[in-house]
Amino acid sequence: MKTNAYVKRIISFFLVTALVITGSGLMTSAAQIKADADKESVVVIACSDFQHPKGNEAGKEVVKELFDSIASEGYKEAQGFLCCGDYDYEYTDTEQGVTALREVVEEQYGDDIDITMVQGNHDQVPIGTAGMSPSGNNDTDNYGVFVINEDDYMWYNDNEARIRQTSQNLKRYLYGKRKAKYTKPIFVVSHLALNYSMRTRNDGDGQYAHYIFDELNDAGKNGLNIIFLFGHNHSHGWDDYLGGSSIYQAKGEEILISDGTRENYTRETLEFTYMNAGYIGYYYGNENERNEGADDTLTMSVFEIRDDKVIVSRVDKDGLHELKSGGVQNESENHREKELGGYSPYTNTVDSPAEIILNKQIIKPEEKQPSENDPGESEKGKVYEKIKSLSDVKDGDKILMVYNGSFMLPKIKTADAGSGTRIGFELESADSITGAKVTGTYDDKEWTFTGNGSGWKIGSGGKYAKLTSTDDKGITATLETTGDTFTISGGEDSFTFVAGSYYLNWNESRGLINGYNDKPAEFSLYRYTGQTGNITDTDEYGDCDHPRKQIIDAKEPSCIEKGYSGDTVCTNCGEVLAAGEEIAASGHDWDAGVITTSASVASDGVKTYTCKRCGEKKTENIPKIVDASITSNPSGAVTSGSSGKDAGTAGQTASGEKEKGDKAYATTLKTPTITSIKKTAKKTVVVKWKKSAGAKGYQLWYSASKNFKGKKDIKIKSGKTCKVKIKKMNKKTYYFKIRAFVKVNGKDVYSSWSKGKKVKM
Repeated sequence: MKTNAYVKRIISFFLVTALVITGSGLMTSAAQIKADADKESVVVIACSDFQHPKGNEAGKEVVKELFDSIASEGYKEAQGFLCCGDYDYEYTDTEQGVTALREVVEEQYGDDIDITMVQGNHDQVPIGTAGMSPSGNNDTDNYGVFVINEDDYMWYNDNEARIRQTSQNLKRYLYGKRKAKYTKPIFVVSHLALNYSMRTRNDGDGQYAHYIFDELNDAGKNGLNIIFLFGHNHSHGWDDYLGGSSIYQAKGEEILISDGTRENYTRETLEFTYMNAGYIGYYYGNENERNEGADDTLTMSVFEIRDDKVIVSRVDKDGLHELKSGGVQNESENHREKELGGYSPYTNTVDSPAEIILNKQIIKPEEKQPSENDPGESEKGKVYEKIKSLSDVKDGDKILMVYNGSFMLPKIKTADAGSGTRIGFELESADSITGAKVTGTYDDKEWTFTGNGSGWKIGSGGKYAKLTSTDDKGITATLETTGDTFTISGGEDSFTFVAGSYYLNWNESRGLINGYNDKPAEFSLYRYTGQTGNITDTDEYGDCDHPRKQIIDAKEPSCIEKGYSGDTVCTNCGEVLAAGEEIAASGHDWDAGVITTSASVASDGVKTYTCKRCGEKKTENIPKIVDASITSNPSGAVTSGSSGKDAGTAGQTASGEKEKGDKAYATTLKTPTITSIKKTAKKTVVVKWKKSAGAKGYQLWYSASKNFKGKKDIKIKSGKTCKVKIKKMNKKTYYFKIRAFVKVNGKDVYSSWSKGKKVKM
């Protein structure tokens, strides 16, 4: 929620002018902002490229600085955090970067914050490892998240089939959202942008973007509230014709989308919000690497999600930053479009904050009339069935080998780690593989199974898998003209492969499959049936077998409020498969309590209990200390000690804590005052004192020593007595002091000592 300082800042700005959100036709007034300021909201913070050249600790300092700036804008708490990839400046250790970023986020916002970490092109480890998020559905209770990892939509776009498959996964996800009439914002989070990108050096990241763009735009036209976030620009301005590193385009604006030629593009109208997440590293601190004219400021984006809108801001270390900066021509890049006649930069700017109005009218899929031009309707793919038993496998079958959600590819990968180099088979996300039957374009992922006696040779392109023990690279897995014969065991999702004494094994530290003595990887296998079908046919939507399920609207019960177990929904088609149940409130779980105010002879005490679950507190009265002998004590708590102990010996307070000296006898009884000491006869004196109200008696000390060494102790057992006669005073000078006492629970409790007085005999 916004603070009053933020509200005042916004009001002062809007008193001069109003913010017109491009493409929405909405005029936002200061009064509206102020009226909305106290509404409940969910805050999500986004960024990309945690890559400081000086290392992760320096990168964490940048993040802390930005968090402080975000807090100064009124966002002191956040429920979600999204990062669009790249945690490794030098391609060396993604996990350390992910861990460092996660640490600083949880330190700021708590360890219950929802964190999504996308794989970037510098993060050369498999999807879903090293603390990163899996591809596809990563929804939270408050907003949707669909992750497009680097391997789904890659910087070097040489895998059109994979990107087409990614678009189909996205289509399934968005179909389910439409079916469920999902009105919350959906963040589609990618490392790479969708726009044409002027980096068209035969590998520009705009290649094949139209597959993904079409699905987003179609879902946006049908009402879904989509925000596409990307990274990769490194605060550098490579896409500066859209506005450098500050890119924000609202629904209704245009964007350039490339086709597969890398040279042609179309100008498309956006049906969703399109923006970079904000860059927090890479070129930071290296002035020589920055491009003149591009916005290279390090920023984060903040999304305040309310019931009816999302307020979007971009923040740098000094406060609010432009959502979109004016584009310039980037002379340092080899822009093919420039060779073809140049291009016109997008020079409009957008200030922070802006608003995205949440559409509440979602068109369900069956309400949409079929279109002859609906992309992908006629796309064909191979049909694969999941293998339940080895008896289903025939010589020559084309089979997909899936380990823990990733394809094992017939491609060789070499990777290093602290203990040396290993060689094995590369992995790629198999997020699209769900259910008992799948349809897709997976030719480059197929393995041919060839029967060989009682085992199988597995290969591709005329070469076969071979496991070889080496002195320096462990047990390598390679493709050779003559390969090994594998014994295959298991069934369903746990097929294992062993050749001799070596298993196919998942090498986690290097992100590949190689060999090992006793740690077999467990695979699921999908066999090509020889049939083809539409990739987008009704089997994937209408006649869904619900391959993926998700619990939505779950709520934990609190001590005083009921909870809800959540509805089970198919994320493929949106159908509610099982309704949830109400969960009773748990009730408070009180601790043993602590005494926060001690009881005294004059007043009650207080004992405070704290709920172990929610932290709520309650108090209980402790009756004051009652003693029949005390009827007129006007004061508060007393301190108990042992009767007759000398000053300077250890006493004990009412709380049980040991104290020394006269503090042991401190009480709120008024200290008596010696009023006179008179010699009445030879060697005789009379000592008089002023009464102490409520006293039960008095204790008088006298001694020939100033420090009361060798003292004489006289106990007066009546509080009404106010004088005493002392005989046989043989010394020349004597010192006197007195204190009062009461009875508490059978013990003498004393006041402070009076000031000492002396007399010469």
